[in-house]
Amino acid sequence: MERVIEAGLSVIPARCRLREVVESVVSAWRRGVGWDEVVGLMVSKLHSYHPVHTIPNAAIVAASLRWGEGDYTSSIAMAVSCGLDTDCNCATVGSIIGVMKGYKGLGDQVRKT
Repeated sequence: MERVIEAGLSVIPARCRLREVVESVVSAWRRGVGWDEVVGLMVSKLHSYHPVHTIPNAAIVAASLRWGEGDYTSSIAMAVSCGLDTDCNCATVGSIIGVMKGYKGLGDQVRKT
C-alpha cells in the first residue's frame, strides 16, 4: 500500500498542503499510531475545511488504505467511519484495493454481494 501512496505523492508538489497532510498520515502509521488516534489527529487538524474539500478527504483515503492494510471491507469501513465525503472516499479506497487485488482477490463475500 505504501507504494500506491508514494506514487500518488510523486505527482504532488513538495511544498503543498495536500502533500503535507498525506505525509503526516503516513508518518503516523510508521510511528505505530492507532486508528482511533489518527482519526482524532485528522479531526483536530482538518476540522476547518469544508466536508468535501480535497485535503481532509485525501487524508481519510490515505489513512484508510494504510490502516486497512489492503483488506477491502475493513478499509472501506474505515473510510465511511470518518464521515465527510463518504461516497467518494469509499469509492476511491475500494477502487484502489480492487485494482490491486483483482476480482478474485476480493473474496467470496464481496463478489457475491
